[in-house]
Amino acid sequence: AVAPAAMAGAGACLFRTLNLVAGLACVLAAAAFAMSLALRLDAPARDAYYFSGQAVRAFGLAWALLLLLVETEWRLVLRWVPALDAWAGRGLAQAFLGALVYREA
Repeated sequence: AVAPAAMAGAGACLFRTLNLVAGLACVLAAAAFAMSLALRLDAPARDAYYFSGQAVRAFGLAWALLLLLVETEWRLVLRWVPALDAWAGRGLAQAFLGALVYREA
């Protein structure tokens, strides 16, 4: 039989790995939104939806940075948004970020 303390250590390692992967995904999403914001600076002359698109990109960038802070376990952010302290809340937030990134693809 495996000791409960050893199982707790393995579980903590798994969750740290998941935090690392999710944090890396947030960094990549933030980079994608930042590049999209920068590359679309010349679009107002030919795109009627320029301002709404840029607003969505800026919101996506802010959302990705917020989730990056959550995944690094910043207590200040988790106290400010307590729903993101639970795994279900984080999953929904990541799914929303994924939908925003998919919209930009």
